[in-house]
Amino acid sequence: PGIRLENIWQSIKENVNLDKTTLAEDDDFSFVALAGMGLQYDLTGAVNLYSNYSQGYRPKIFTQAVPIGSNETVNEDLEEGKSWAWDLGIRGNPKDYLTLDVNVFHLIFNDQTGSVSLSDGTTNFQNVGDAEHNGIELSGELDLVGLWDAWQGTQLAENLGSLNTFYNATFMRARFTEGPNDGFIPQYAPEFIQKGGLEYNFKDRAKVSLSGTFVDEHFGNDNNTTQFYIPSYKVWDLQMEGFVYKDMVSIFGS
Repeated sequence: PGIRLENIWQSIKENVNLDKTTLAEDDDFSFVALAGMGLQYDLTGAVNLYSNYSQGYRPKIFTQAVPIGSNETVNEDLEEGKSWAWDLGIRGNPKDYLTLDVNVFHLIFNDQTGSVSLSDGTTNFQNVGDAEHNGIELSGELDLVGLWDAWQGTQLAENLGSLNTFYNATFMRARFTEGPNDGFIPQYAPEFIQKGGLEYNFKDRAKVSLSGTFVDEHFGNDNNTTQFYIPSYKVWDLQMEGFVYKDMVSIFGS
């Protein structure tokens, strides 16, 4: 109460200007042709092998092209990042109650842009090197009611709905192979991310699911300093959804 908006705005401008030693302007234009190819081979009507290859491009963004603080510097010869990704896998639903997807992947990311903490306390944005990511991805879903019906010859799903258990995971090893961060782990690249849980679905009229996500320890910067260490953590999520009036009104909560 009693604080004028223009006073708040003036305070914000002054703080920004005091922290910023020089104002900067940067223009950039890039034209990049990217290629990709995918192949699929049907083993059966419900299961297939697949493989994909694709190129990627990541231009420098504003916060990497222009320093925004007095303790930040940006290399003048900052290069855009380029990537090549390949995967090979098998997927399908061999049974009505079972869905599976397993694949291995290999990713090369050259001239990755990131921050390096220098000994004088400043942060320098630069091309921190070339990185490789190798790993495996798993995904599966099993309808327990459907499994019981197939095993016992019953039709409980028609009256009770479905009870699905699901699991998704990525296991990965990522390392810089060249550049100033050679041997370090790229930022936000945990060795595993796992998610699993249960979902009850009553004829698409009501759903309740409980899931847990488990993330391994990793770093928030590319030269793996202790102040950017992120410990492993878990997140539990309970969601509920259902129609309360015909097909027009539904409620959702989590």
